[in-house]
Amino acid sequence: MPYAPPANLPRRGVVDLGSNSVRLVVYEGNNRNPVPIFNEKAVLRLGRGLQATGRLNDEGIGPALMVMQRYYLIGKAMGASPFEVLATAAVRDATNGPDFVASLQTRMPGVPIRILSGPEEAEYSADGMLCGIPDADGILADIGGGSLEVVRLTQGTRGASQTLRLGVIRLADRSRGDLNLAREIVEADIATVPWLTEGSERDLYLVGGAWRALARIQMARSNYPLQMVHHYGMDAPGTRDLTNMIAAASRRTLERMPGAPKRRLDDLPYAAIALRRLLRVTGAKRVVFSASGLREGWFMRHMPDDIRSQDPLLAACQEMAQRLGRDPALPEALFCWTGPLFPVETPDHRRLRLAAC
Repeated sequence: MPYAPPANLPRRGVVDLGSNSVRLVVYEGNNRNPVPIFNEKAVLRLGRGLQATGRLNDEGIGPALMVMQRYYLIGKAMGASPFEVLATAAVRDATNGPDFVASLQTRMPGVPIRILSGPEEAEYSADGMLCGIPDADGILADIGGGSLEVVRLTQGTRGASQTLRLGVIRLADRSRGDLNLAREIVEADIATVPWLTEGSERDLYLVGGAWRALARIQMARSNYPLQMVHHYGMDAPGTRDLTNMIAAASRRTLERMPGAPKRRLDDLPYAAIALRRLLRVTGAKRVVFSASGLREGWFMRHMPDDIRSQDPLLAACQEMAQRLGRDPALPEALFCWTGPLFPVETPDHRRLRLAAC
């Protein structure tokens, strides 16, 4: 029998149906910071061969239908409502995309299946990234299997966006596995977005599994003490060195590289080529990796304005204090008591002191 969550802890489920992988996330509660209680991914590479055939990968369709039916049953059993599917580049571009969606609908009765346009995908991704980094200022780049979305950000406000056919699977198909040709394709496509130069001396925010894989390699190389990609940053010279190394490495070298995810080995050179060109065109001083993207953007659109407007750090600390603290009045009392110790205090330092209290 399906679980009926309590009114104060509603559950919401979303399936991200991408060109490379399919992922189900179920969130619980009305929170400024999404709380996933179920998270599962299947790598199906539906977008492989799309450039040549115009169709979804036949080898991936059967497993995708099976996985999606499983996700439907999980979401139903967990009492997730709403429960929705967001389909991105592969499904929207494939000639057999409508037939695939029709087959899905028979296996997932009553579930909304939304085929996102390029601009919609960019908006969801930006909203999700801003959920975790609300004051982001620079350029967002979200790479998937079928497309690359770039979005202009100004102090936490989403601006112009563009979708490019530079997802790692599609770029490999377009270049027929030739990395030199891949560089030419990336250079030509990125040149069609003139406002990318407005990222000069600002940050380049990276979303997507292929780029998070690059971050994990660098974290392993540098013995980074935290196993957490979200908010991990690299300066421009370090990023250039990393992307040059990955793009020039042989398959055997990549296999031996600490931190390199086995399922991402084929994608790494193309992700590196795209990142290197973006870094050059934007003139960004630093790259910042985000674990939040399209799915978190979907979640935040289901939150009321008073929750979306909260400071994510203070919201998280307040939730912890309410759940684990001995006295609900203590944080405010502690904040007032420590105030005289800091007669000169910047707004940022005041925020951190409040979070600590």
